[in-house]
Amino acid sequence: MLLSLLPVLAAAQAIDFACDNVKRICIAHWDADGDGQLSMAEASRVTALGTRLAFSKSMKSFDELQHFTGLTKIDSAAFSDDYHLQSVVIPPSVTTIGPRAFWSCISLEHVTIPPTVSRLEEACFYHCKSLADITVPGSVDTIPEQAFMWCEHLCDVSMGMGVRVLLSQAFAECEQLQYVSLPSTVEYIGEGAFQVPGSLRQLSVKAKVPPKATAGCFSRYVLGNTILMVPAESRQAYRQAPGWRDFRYVTGNFEV
Repeated sequence: MLLSLLPVLAAAQAIDFACDNVKRICIAHWDADGDGQLSMAEASRVTALGTRLAFSKSMKSFDELQHFTGLTKIDSAAFSDDYHLQSVVIPPSVTTIGPRAFWSCISLEHVTIPPTVSRLEEACFYHCKSLADITVPGSVDTIPEQAFMWCEHLCDVSMGMGVRVLLSQAFAECEQLQYVSLPSTVEYIGEGAFQVPGSLRQLSVKAKVPPKATAGCFSRYVLGNTILMVPAESRQAYRQAPGWRDFRYVTGNFEV
């Protein structure tokens, strides 16, 4: 009998919020039974955040978002300008991160994009200046315009097998970017995608055929100072390909 009640008890369990301000906002909007708490079950029935959590100057963490398992999308501007938000856990039910979803969350230090996400939309993490690293799962086909632009402290970027397209200014102005790894599935890099003024040390590209690189996708600093690592058998192809032949340092470092 007790075992059969466990799922019910878990669903009724009140969520223990780390941030009182997040708790206050969530209870104000989604406490269906009016008991002054938000249960797991109430959170799971939320299907859209809208902008109810945006423009807050008091939210510090929202790891409890992981319990909002009815969400399939982080709405447009859902956390826009939440200046003090440091961490958030995106639930595995989410498939889309909308335009400007985390726009100018300048204190956001780390976010995990779950492998259920297949779509990122324009400027979704624009000016998240405290982000240090990001992994884009292979379930994402396209990294959109300005997705991570002005992420000033972003240092390490990796992308899973499946990412094909990087659109314009995807990582522009990421001035502390040092390591970028592109999978063998990448086919296209848009204008200004890596227009960075700083210290990109290493760009690893695992594609045997050089992806189409539009004019101006790499800054002059990157072309003159970054070590481009490519499949050993493709070094000469990169040396001749438009957009890639201007790299000063090219090394064939992958056996494919």
